[in-house]
Amino acid sequence: MKQVFHADVSYGKLISQSIEADTKLTEKDDKHITVTYSQGRPYLKDFRGQLEGDLPRLFFEEYQSKGADIKYIVKFVWAPEVKGTVVSMHKFNEFVPMKFTVEIHISNNTSVPSDPPDFIEEEPGGLPEVEEPDPPLDEDFEVDEK
Repeated sequence: MKQVFHADVSYGKLISQSIEADTKLTEKDDKHITVTYSQGRPYLKDFRGQLEGDLPRLFFEEYQSKGADIKYIVKFVWAPEVKGTVVSMHKFNEFVPMKFTVEIHISNNTSVPSDPPDFIEEEPGGLPEVEEPDPPLDEDFEVDEK
């Protein structure tokens, strides 16, 4: 079984089969039949939060391998997210034509650490000790240095 996008055939409907209906097969014939069903029109997912490096695989697996010519162009923008993160798309979470190009904005912010710690390590038995700052000196207080 194979599933592909189709602009005119609704989801789940049969598009084609590898052997014509009513064909009589003999012992010598390959009895494997491939049937192709429609996934309907392509639905453009929300890729915000994904990494730029994952986009080629995602677009191939989600669209191109299933017959839709969905592509993307990248524009780099300043954003608070770490460099390489998808921060916006000009369209998402909607049906698109079989041939479509989406504009994707990628953060170019290099000042954010790429791998922040997941937690703060604590001292055994509780929170880490915090040093108290010295109290401010009184203006009338004199230090006697000997």
